[in-house]
Amino acid sequence: MSDKVFWSLLGAEVVLWIVLFVVIVMPKMADYDSVSAKLKRQQKDLKEYSRKIDRELPTEDLVEAEKKYLGKWEQEIKRAEEFYSSRVSRFVEGVSSDLSSWSTRYRDGFDLMAKRYRSDVGLEADAELPFTAQEDLDDVDKIVKYERRWKVQNHLVNLVLANRGSTIVELTVDRRLARAGRGGDGDSTSFPVSLKMTIPGNRVVNFVDQIMKHPFIDYSIERLAVSKDRKELLFDVVNENRPEDDEMGEPNVLLLLEMEVHEGDVMSSSEEERG
Repeated sequence: MSDKVFWSLLGAEVVLWIVLFVVIVMPKMADYDSVSAKLKRQQKDLKEYSRKIDRELPTEDLVEAEKKYLGKWEQEIKRAEEFYSSRVSRFVEGVSSDLSSWSTRYRDGFDLMAKRYRSDVGLEADAELPFTAQEDLDDVDKIVKYERRWKVQNHLVNLVLANRGSTIVELTVDRRLARAGRGGDGDSTSFPVSLKMTIPGNRVVNFVDQIMKHPFIDYSIERLAVSKDRKELLFDVVNENRPEDDEMGEPNVLLLLEMEVHEGDVMSSSEEERG
């Protein structure tokens, strides 16, 4: 056999072994690596399970309990969404697409509230009120906005009147203060409310509590300040109070409340988050 034939046969044999290695051995090596990696993962899982106590192991009872828990949790989320959706609808209850009829009802309601306030606090008919009616009621698309702000104003005025001895110094709704340092219109899902008033000192906590417990208006207090009015502390004559007048015996204090009223629709945001 010539050298040329020998080397040709040897080269062909080497090529054949290479082909057999690629076709047969390499897939088996890949399978081995895959099985080896799987065994390593299982070994890691087994080590983690070995550290768990009995009640943490994924038994059928535990899996069933997890399913029941998740089911109850979803029900609670739905109830919460329905609750807040109801609050939002009550915040705009009474609104119609007819701006003229809404404006008429609003003016009547404001006049009635103003008349009651003047009567209860002894304010003269020609004296300026410490709060104002909404202005520029000319956009039918903003009726919901007008309604919400009116409900907040009406609620706070009536709450002040319900606290005997209290009077309003100034009440502003949806007018941001320059010193607040908030650029633009701020959070579009809330609007500011500022209330300055005099109130018997022993009623401050209960008054704030009444504000926060409103069934559908979501207030958040940004600033609360209480100070004494020296005019109320200087007396020429000290009167003896009867026992039934004890709650009125404490001098008035000045109360400042700066709040945000949230008006976002919780239901719609939740649906967006779920996709």
